[in-house]
Amino acid sequence: MVLRNVTKNLMTDALGRRLEWQDMPAIRSIVSSAAGKDNRFSAFVAAIVSHPGFRMSEAGPLDGARATAAQPPAAQDRAPLASAAEREDAAAVRALLAEGVDVDAAQGDGMTALHRAAMHGDAGMVAAVPKAGANVSVVTRINAYRPLMNCRRE
Repeated sequence: MVLRNVTKNLMTDALGRRLEWQDMPAIRSIVSSAAGKDNRFSAFVAAIVSHPGFRMSEAGPLDGARATAAQPPAAQDRAPLASAAEREDAAAVRALLAEGVDVDAAQGDGMTALHRAAMHGDAGMVAAVPKAGANVSVVTRINAYRPLMNCRRE
């Protein structure tokens, strides 16, 4: 019971959201995986970060219930502009800006398109996203990073 609660707390922090009932099979799986490694803290962390649900750009249920092959990627992604900027896909960023998507939509870690563009050092994206109305003072969920803190140093 204690290990399950610790795992729930770790997962809540890792995902940046409350857990849903769909997440419970993954929690049980992580607890049993860590039990095979003497319940070491590192085993819990490794199991969480290696779980497919943690790696999804949308912080959805860990069993992948929302992410199905029948849905196009944009339907699964709560922050399509940030995802396109993370992939360094300038054409997709331009298309999404033209569609009028939410420029401040953040991924699970709080990173927005502006954070991602600054991190990759893409001056074109860094200029285009604020012109579309992005908040240049937005901070990430973890460590409260502002976009300009992510600028790549040459």
